[in-house]
Amino acid sequence: MALGAAVVMVYMPQSLADIDRTTEGSPVDRDLLSQVNQAILSGNSFKCSEKDLNDHLHLVMHAREADGFEIFSEFKNILVRLNDGSMEIIFERDVLGWQSTVSAILSIEVHIEGASKTAALQVVGGRFGSLPVTKNFVGLIRKALVNVGNGLVPEKEVLSRLEGITIQNGWLILEAHAGSKLP
Repeated sequence: MALGAAVVMVYMPQSLADIDRTTEGSPVDRDLLSQVNQAILSGNSFKCSEKDLNDHLHLVMHAREADGFEIFSEFKNILVRLNDGSMEIIFERDVLGWQSTVSAILSIEVHIEGASKTAALQVVGGRFGSLPVTKNFVGLIRKALVNVGNGLVPEKEVLSRLEGITIQNGWLILEAHAGSKLP
């Protein structure tokens, strides 16, 4: 019975109603990356809303289904839900006319070794449809997550210059290095 319930939950997509994004028309291109870069170079922190982040992803990510899968599946969106201390990356598809979702929940871990400080994304879990899964199952979508990272090279470059990243409900707060202010 539990297995049957789990299968049903996998086919029931998670609700996306709480994700802040532009839903009608095209998002306004505010050149978010340029704004973040300017703030970081001037030594200021930058507060990015979930809506701005999702609109930016909509403008810069051009994903499609793998060859052979486009016959029955159509890629719709990559979305981000910002929760306290974690972000959820959600892949939305239309499979044979039905909405389908799969996601990975990530946290940011800061590692300090001597004078160097590095931040790394850590998978803490995810969802297949509305079924919560452990980080081990999220490995099944590892390639999709890597492809998202590969598509965000300029964004990763800017983020590499940060002192800290904080995720709060609906906000991504980027902190500049204290000594990064331009003369």
